[in-house]
Formats: sequence, structure tokens, C-alpha cells
Amino acid sequence: MADLPPVASRSLPHGHARGAPAPPPRPRTSPPASRSTAEHRPRGTRSGNRPQHRGGCSGRHHHHAGRGARNPPQSPRTASTHSPGRNAPAPHTYTLRTPHLDVIIRTQPVGELADRLPVDYTIKNPKDRARKAAAERRAQTIARLQSPELTGLPRFAIIEMADAGAYPTPEHDPKEAVKAAAASLGILVQNITPPKSANTDTGKETAATRGQRIGKSVMDLLARQTGLLTHPEKPGTTANPLRDVTTVGLWVLRRNKSVNALLPLAVAHTPDEPFARIRMPHTDTWLPFHQGLLTLSDIDCERWLPDQRIREFFGQVVEEICDGSDIALVSLAQNLRSSCPALTNGLLQPDILAFDAAHPIPPERRKGLRHIRLRTNLRDETAQHYSYTEGAEDGDVGVGSHFWTDPRRPRHFFSTAKKPATAGNGSPQGSRVEAHWGCTGKDDDGNKTYGQKHDTRQNVWNPQLLELLVAAHAPDDDPAAWAALIHQQRYEASHFSDPLALPTVLHLAHTVAKHILPDHLIEPITASET
Repeated sequence: MADLPPVASRSLPHGHARGAPAPPPRPRTSPPASRSTAEHRPRGTRSGNRPQHRGGCSGRHHHHAGRGARNPPQSPRTASTHSPGRNAPAPHTYTLRTPHLDVIIRTQPVGELADRLPVDYTIKNPKDRARKAAAERRAQTIARLQSPELTGLPRFAIIEMADAGAYPTPEHDPKEAVKAAAASLGILVQNITPPKSANTDTGKETAATRGQRIGKSVMDLLARQTGLLTHPEKPGTTANPLRDVTTVGLWVLRRNKSVNALLPLAVAHTPDEPFARIRMPHTDTWLPFHQGLLTLSDIDCERWLPDQRIREFFGQVVEEICDGSDIALVSLAQNLRSSCPALTNGLLQPDILAFDAAHPIPPERRKGLRHIRLRTNLRDETAQHYSYTEGAEDGDVGVGSHFWTDPRRPRHFFSTAKKPATAGNGSPQGSRVEAHWGCTGKDDDGNKTYGQKHDTRQNVWNPQLLELLVAAHAPDDDPAAWAALIHQQRYEASHFSDPLALPTVLHLAHTVAKHILPDHLIEPITASET
């Protein structure tokens, strides 16, 4: 077990009690002097080597060309919008002013935006039927959310809608149609479900529980759709602390069925910004996370790239971010290996970074970069885990939460998380270690037999063991410090009290898939359809 500082997200900002919201970070009204507003990149990006724009989003705004609502500039004022009601009554408007920013809050009844979509089953083509069903709702949403006076401000909508099970079929669910229409106005949507019902009664809640439900939704929006993150308080280990490290996660987004997508992307978290940035092939600069998500709603956005172009894109990202400053490059083996076989166990070599085995990236083009490759229990690639009570290896066992070294391999580490609040009361001690009475099989006549047994092959409450391999580092580095940094970043999400399965940059990259919408929802609406 390695010695490292406590995880920063477990400590709260000074002067704020647990459960109370900390003040939002003060937004930067202009980038540092060394960076231009139009080309703001993660720390270490070389402005002279920016890759050329290849296809991708044209910047066209459906129904609102030239409005400027898409990709709005950073501003100290943010608009948060709840969807309007059936007859579009005047919204209730509140302005929350803090020393850091002003937030305009508008609330209105949801109305027909949450009604199920009208599906015409006389239309036999599924895509045409879905397009027709969504067209009117998209037009209604655009009409409701248009606010010329808010043009240029970052905008978000929290809309209360029932979950998918409340609609007769997935075709009747309006959430994606509303999300697509809002995105065409430069608005990101966060859905919130109504209070859960008790038995057959309508769900009821107090003012306090309503505040908790909405508060969680707002925090989820800030983390997953704006990339708002914290930083580890003491990154690295106690013996080898790290300072001013930019973390960049590489990811390949895959979607099929109604949406076909194979899209590489990179998410970066710099030490001097409270939010993440995203880079995709159709954007030739690093955008704030929420602006990058909005580009995915453009019909001209290229969403399927062959493996060769995926490898080329990742090579471009490495060139952009490397100028000698400290970079932690994070990848997940199960996510990248099919497109980048050079990262598989058989081809991965110490201190060599290659996405194409025949073309490794020269060391002089990746100065300051460390590569940490992760593996999870997906397809049972990592083991289940348990640990003994501290100082008593013959005592009780349970689930250990810590950062672990591998005494056999100096580059190899493990990250385990504590039992989440939502988990059951079971323990590895009760059924995996101690014998207990249960069914042991069947006799020759097919009757069940009973006796004392150990369920050694059953999953523990959470079998996830995150494996961290420091595949590339500098000669004078301590690999444990860089692996510990990634372990600590599982606790950076400001919206979630439990640790994430992956470090935050990969967690955010994974959530991008939800913003890839079917073509029929982002194509222009014709007059005949509405």
C-alpha cells in the first residue's frame, strides 16, 4: 500500500459545512496573456503546430444562422432555463448575484414539451416515422426557448420529464427531440425525473426533498455538461508531490443502432482552470467542455472515422499538448485497443508511445509527457479484491479503499474505492471467507442438497479493481507519484460524493456519447413537417 496524501475531494472548502454548496469558481473574463481567446488550449499546447481543420462542423445554426448562440463566448453571466408551459406563460425570472458571477434563472411549467410524441404507424420506414414524430416537438421547443436577449450567454435547461418507462415505446419518448432542438439554440439540456411514487400514489415530496432533488440535478449538470471539476489538494505521493500537471484523457466514442458513430476525442484538465476542455477532429482548437458538446448537434459534424484517422488524431493531440510542461496522458486499454493495437499488452513497450506500432512518436516530440494506461474489470480483465483489517492479516476481511503498489512490478499499481452509500450490506467476510449454510448442488435424483459452503466464485459487492500501468515516464520520475495522481482524480467530480470508476477526464469523455443524436433529430425541419 503506497503512502499518499488524502484525496482532496474528501475535504471541503474552508468555511463551508458538508452538504452546503461552495461558492462557484470565479470565471476568467479573459485568458492569460500567453494565450489568445480564439485558440485557448490546454497548458503545453504549441500554437505553431495546430492541426488543420478537416471537414466537421460548419458552424451553421439551424433556424438561427448568425445568432451567435452556438458556442457562446465565456461570460461571467450564465442563463439557466426551465422549459416553458403549455400556453407559454411569462417566465418567473430570478437573478442570483455572487462575487463571482450572475446567474439568470427562469422557471415555467413544462407543458406539452413532456407529452409523448405522436407516432404515425402508417409510415413504415422507422427513420421517417421518427423524424415526423419529432418534428413538431422540435419546433415547439425552439419557439419556447428562443430568447434574443440572452444571445451570447452560456445557457442550460433543466427539464422535468418522466423516465423512459413512462412512455409506451421508445419512439414516444420526447427527450432526445427536445434536447436536439435546444442544442440548435446553443442550450444544453439536463433532464430531471419527477419525485418517485409510493406504491400507486403520486410521488410526494417536501420542500427540503425537492431542494435536494433539484440540487443534485444542478450539480450533475455542472459536472457532466460544463466539465466543472476540482483539483487534488496534494497531487502525487507524500514523498514525491506533483505540481502544475495537465491531465489529458484519450477516448474513442462508439455508438450504433439508431446512431452510428466512431469518434476519437481528448478531454483535458489544466491546473489553472476549474473546468475541462475538449478536442475533437471537427474542432481545430480546445473548446470549453460545454461548447464542445454543442458542436455535436451540427448535421455537418463528421462522426465516423476509420482507425487510421483515429490514430492520426491522437498523434496530433500529443503534438499539441507537448512543449516540455508536465502532462499526464491517460488511456483505457479496453476502449482504445481495437483502434490503436500498439497499446495492447503484446505490443506495448516501456517508455515508448505509439498508436500505430510501425510509427512510434519520437521522444523529442513528447517532452514532459507521461502515459498511464488503465484497465478495468470489463470482460473480467482485472481481479476482484478484498483486504484484511489493518494490521491483522488473519482477521476480518472487507473491501479496501486505497492506492496499492505491486511489489513484483515497479510500474504497476492498483486503485480501489470504498463501498458506495448505495451498496447493500453484504461483505466478502460473510459468504466468501466464512462457511455458511446453503444449497451445495443436486443429488443423483435431481434433488437439491444443502450444507456448509463458500461462495468463492461469486462477485463481491463491487469487483472493480482499476489497474494503472505507468507505461512511459521520465528517467528521474517516481512512477508511484503519477499513478497516485490518476487514483486521486477519481475523486475530482464535484457532483458525486463517491469515487468514479475512472479518472474524471475519462469519465467526462465517456459521457459525451449521450450528446450524439440521430441524424433525423438534427436535420433541418421543413415547413410541411410542422
